[in-house]
Amino acid sequence: MNNMEINELRVGNYVNYNGLNLEVYSFENRYPRSEKRYDNTVLVDLLFDGFITAILHEVKGIPLTEEILLNCGFEKINHINGYSFYSFNRKSLKDMNAYMPLYIYLNPNCTKLANFTVQQNVEYVHQLQNLFFAINGKELNINL
Repeated sequence: MNNMEINELRVGNYVNYNGLNLEVYSFENRYPRSEKRYDNTVLVDLLFDGFITAILHEVKGIPLTEEILLNCGFEKINHINGYSFYSFNRKSLKDMNAYMPLYIYLNPNCTKLANFTVQQNVEYVHQLQNLFFAINGKELNINL
């Protein structure tokens, strides 16, 4: 993954830093956005038996895998045409009124919301977290 942009992350997202999968706790920007050093000066506090502070460009996405999807409440569906996709099991949400069907395809990577294919690939855990929150207003329970 190329350098992460600050607008890709929210507090609570999971990211990789030096081989560790950690949760984002907070952000700090030491310089105004108008300065050219902006992207290299955003600090990200990560939870790890206390905090680890990283520079934004040192933080990477955690690649989305079948194991992660299954651990987060998705179920694998084998289509009769030979491909597989992952459907979020809405029984795991307490309030099903807000739920919108979400399907993730890993190969090739694409996403479907209800019956609409979304152009944005969801290749990383933080992208899945953000999409899930945007459409359901709830955090996805992450088990890495």
